[in-house]
Amino acid sequence: MGHGHVHLAARGYGALPATFAALLSPHVVQVTLKNALNSYAEIAESRDYSWPLSALPAGVLTSFDLPDC
Repeated sequence: MGHGHVHLAARGYGALPATFAALLSPHVVQVTLKNALNSYAEIAESRDYSWPLSALPAGVLTSFDLPDC
């Protein structure tokens, strides 16, 4: 029943939910992300960015950034 060892792969905008899913699931043992956002700070500190602001949760940088994940 179910899978004990999951390799999670995601690309682009899907990399954000995949990152959090990997943190929350004890079954994820490997994660592969392509074209992922490197950090929320990148968006906050940049004048030009390609990610939508909806990808940046309000106040997230007061608690953590993506490299912490």
